Amino acid sequence: MKLIDRIIEKAKQNIKTIVLPEGKDKRVQDAARVLNKEGIVKVIILVNSVDLNDDITSLQTEGIRVEVIEQSQKLHDYSSLLYELRKAKGMTSDKANELVRDSIYHGVLMVKNGDADGMVAGAITSTGDVFRAALQVLKTAKDVKIVSTFFLMDVPDSIYGSDGIFAFSDCGLIVKPKADELVEIAIQTAKSFESLTHEEPIIAMLSYSTFGSAKGDNVLKVV
Repeated sequence: MKLIDRIIEKAKQNIKTIVLPEGKDKRVQDAARVLNKEGIVKVIILVNSVDLNDDITSLQTEGIRVEVIEQSQKLHDYSSLLYELRKAKGMTSDKANELVRDSIYHGVLMVKNGDADGMVAGAITSTGDVFRAALQVLKTAKDVKIVSTFFLMDVPDSIYGSDGIFAFSDCGLIVKPKADELVEIAIQTAKSFESLTHEEPIIAMLSYSTFGSAKGDNVLKVV
């Protein structure tokens, strides 16, 4: 069984509520339909009132929850929550009222408030904007020193990795990590890999030097 199939089966056994804040994107709408039809997760689609159209309205008739942000009964609650979380960093009530209408911020505030278990975003929003909202509202786990990303690769018929499964990190956030940051990235990626695959991770550190063929600070850092 492929890794994605194993993850799907696990998700079906413990149904969670996932918010998709980029509801105006056709790919997100299609994904919501699949998730709903297959019973993988409960989906909440977020849209701004300006983006309402027949395609989005049809999602509701199919039993998918669509929330128009401007009509949310929790706008004030989320705005107050955001203000309290960020007031020490200069957040004002007016700014919080503005940000809570942004679908990405609205989504992470739903998670923070316990109204959703998780959020998936990045289809039409930059990585930086998604991370900014998440770090400001959700923050990191207590044992995490830095935030990094990883790609999970499932390579068919591969004798390497864990039945062909690899996690490559960091591939989207920390451009030039220091040596101690590489250590933290490796540790967190290994934990994520083990959590998703239930296999013992084996860590390899990569640089452009092959068995000492090149020298330099970047190589030394990896060593």
